[in-house]
Parts: sequence; C-alpha cells; structure tokens
Amino acid sequence: GVVNPQFVRHNNGCKENDILILTKPLGVGIILAAHRIHEASKEALDKAITSMTTLNKYAAEIIEDYHVHALSDVTGFGFLVHLSEMLDHQYSAIIDSTKIPYFKECEGYVEEFYITAAGQRNRNHIEKEVEFKQSNFILEEILYDPQTSGGLLISIDPLEADEVIEKMKQNNIPACVVGKVVSKQDKTIIIE
Repeated sequence: GVVNPQFVRHNNGCKENDILILTKPLGVGIILAAHRIHEASKEALDKAITSMTTLNKYAAEIIEDYHVHALSDVTGFGFLVHLSEMLDHQYSAIIDSTKIPYFKECEGYVEEFYITAAGQRNRNHIEKEVEFKQSNFILEEILYDPQTSGGLLISIDPLEADEVIEKMKQNNIPACVVGKVVSKQDKTIIIE
C-alpha cells in the first residue's frame, strides 16, 4: 500500500493529559475460548462476531481531523500491552475500572477459567508495570485478553475528546473514555 507521510498515525506519542478512548468492548478472546469448548452462549458468540466484523475504518475516519497523539488497535497483545506501547516509557495512564467496556458474559467465563494462553503471556509480559488498586481477577483477565479485530485505542487532546465520542455515538460506534495519560509514575498503568 501507499501511505501519505503527513497522515501517519503512530502507536506512540501520547501527551500528558490526553484522554484515552476505546472504540469496542473487550472480551473477544475469552468468548472464543469458551466457544472452543462449547461453553459460549449463542448470544455471546454473536456479540463477539459482530464486534470482530465491524471495521475500525469508521472510527478512524471520524478522528482524521482531530489531534490524535497516539493510536493503536487492540489485538493479540490485549488492552494493557498495547496501552503500554502507546505510553512509550514516557508517561503513565490512569484507567477507570468502571468505564472499561466488555462483554458481560465474560464475567462467568473468567470465573470458569475459560481464558487463553495468549492472555497469560500478556500478563507475564507486563504485569510488573501494572497496578490494580483493587483486586479484581475478572477485570484483570479482560484487560490482558487478546482481541481478534479489537477496537481502536486513541490518545487524544482532552479538548476534543467529548466531540469525538459524540460523533462516534452518532455513527453507532460504542466508544467511551476509559482513562487519561499522566506524568510518569512508579507503574506504567494504574487501574483505579
């Protein structure tokens, strides 16, 4: 393909005070793990398939005219590893645990340990850089979970975040603010 160098979006380059937006719910890998052993409900599998077959192109088109400082899709390395790459050892991120979108069926699947080896590799790779303020095994697994065709994780100027969220909602993209970029802390990612 051909890329215009003026419009390349880098997966690092966050700036302090940026708002973090996620455009799709997490948990696809967990649902697929449950499906492989015939334990996923049809409803959960349908939700995962809809998410995987929804193109990120529509969210990417919306953010073209905004000050996006870093951008990554959330795929096999899961939310936390991709976010760490975006922070590039320069900043930290505070994540609001109550704002993380995920497929609710994942709660039961994680309790039954329908989780993936790739999720555990993600955990082993980055867990020393992550602090969970409250113990929550389900949320941990969801944040380490590898996604297939996951959403975009966007680090954007705080003055533009609300407008971007509104445009995405108008286009049926389930985007939400999940956290913010802060100055470098002892841990790279803090989940409150």
